[in-house]
Amino acid sequence: MKYADDRWNRDDPPVLDDRLNVFLAALLAGQAVSNLVRREFEAAGVSMTAWGLLVHVEEHKRVAPSQLAAETGVTPTTIRDQVQSLVDRGALRRVPNPTDNRSYLLELTATGRADLRKGRTATAIAETLLARELDVSLAETRKFLLALRDAGRAAMS
Repeated sequence: MKYADDRWNRDDPPVLDDRLNVFLAALLAGQAVSNLVRREFEAAGVSMTAWGLLVHVEEHKRVAPSQLAAETGVTPTTIRDQVQSLVDRGALRRVPNPTDNRSYLLELTATGRADLRKGRTATAIAETLLARELDVSLAETRKFLLALRDAGRAAMS
């Protein structure tokens, strides 16, 4: 049943008809775009997950794993495992934390910077392919997607 404030009663959700609701449309769009980007990352020989963390580290120059976890929404345990993998591959290095002797910071290595370049090339290729299929600019698309993200976050609060 629909209420005056335009929200559905959570105990009585609407039955979907043959039209996609916004959630399903966003989910399917995200899945299609993710598949496109994943294909380009695989062709470039870079992990999408690793690349995302490398972007964050590059932005900060040096960053604590706990800050990466907070910014990405990934659990500290998962971050620890992903960081270890990147350290093992030589993409990141641990350096002492000058403000806390019990912890360390992460910084990029030459391998990490090379992976960043490969990932940027992969995303540029994916964006070019996507732009060919859209009837709106990538700038407009990005603006809408960020507004959708912000609306989702606001709706959660």
